[in-house]
Order: sequence, then structure tokens, then C-alpha cells
Amino acid sequence: EGVGAEGGAGVAAGPAPSGRTAAVVPAAAWRGAWGWGDRIGLGLVGGGTLLMILAPVITPHDVGSAVATLLEQLRPFPPSGTT
Repeated sequence: EGVGAEGGAGVAAGPAPSGRTAAVVPAAAWRGAWGWGDRIGLGLVGGGTLLMILAPVITPHDVGSAVATLLEQLRPFPPSGTT
């Protein structure tokens, strides 16, 4: 129950409250195959995250200094009192 004709999970076909048979709708019909842009985006995010994690190793900062610098640089707005 809950498995469509294609074998994927979805809404089961059967009598609807109106008495008509409901169509099988795949659970993730809106998702398509991953394109090159998806893979490049994930690679950039992964590479940036890896560099942030390795910052104490590849820079002269210790962990506390690296985290403070990252938090300061990744703020969405400038600190109050500055223009």
C-alpha cells in the first residue's frame, strides 16, 4: 500500500471520496536528476567548509582566533556604529 505502479512510494491508487479512482502521484515528482550546476555548487560549499575547518592548520591563527575571525567576516550586516 502506498506504492505506485512504477514501484516508487507515492499516493496509492484507489477509490477517492468522490468514488473515482485516484491517480498515482510519485512522492518526489518535482525532483529531477542533478545537473552540473548542482554538483559545482555542492563542491564549492564543501570546499569552503573544508577550508574553514582547516583554517587553524593552514593559517597562523589558533582555533579561537580563527572562529572569531570567521564570525566577524561572515556577518550579514556591519557592526553597529560603523558606516
